[in-house]
Amino acid sequence: HTGVLLHHILEKIDIDVLRLGRSSKDLREHIVPFIQGTFLYPFIEDVAHLVFSAITTPLCTKEDTFTFQEVVLSLYREMPFLGMVQENNWVQEVSLPDGKFLGTIDAVFSRNKKIYLLDWKTHDLESYTQENLESVVLRNHYHVQILLYARAVQKYLHLIHQQDLWSVEGGFIVFIRGAQKCSQAGVVYMNLLQEAYV
Repeated sequence: HTGVLLHHILEKIDIDVLRLGRSSKDLREHIVPFIQGTFLYPFIEDVAHLVFSAITTPLCTKEDTFTFQEVVLSLYREMPFLGMVQENNWVQEVSLPDGKFLGTIDAVFSRNKKIYLLDWKTHDLESYTQENLESVVLRNHYHVQILLYARAVQKYLHLIHQQDLWSVEGGFIVFIRGAQKCSQAGVVYMNLLQEAYV
């Protein structure tokens, strides 16, 4: 499955490769081991381009603009957690009895003393306009998913520091295929302090 392989690459590829890559060609040889022998290998150039577009697409808040590539040194990837909700029919992770569920946050990072979450999506959509992306987010309950991820990270930080020194500022939902089509497309940002889209 293409989405699983892309997630695996973004989870496991060396941090320095992500940080120092200046083009998809710089990533190519490092991606080959992940897809050699799979149906994606004949499309190695396309895969490298997808990954490079994902890590270099602008991530915009009201106060700041940066890329995933710029924050990899402060990065935690594939962070697992156990959460609880009252009604979890929509939860796409592994649900457990009594409203508990297991989830995995694709990326957690800090920038300017603020914590952000990031979730990769590999949907192949007809349109990557902001309006359509927000519709997909709402329809699939990804906004609730991000809020639950934020709650889990906030609890973890409180447990470590015994006080709320850090707060989760926002969450990015990055549609990788949209990011490759246009540098301004493919990203939905949720301001978690206001629980609103930006």
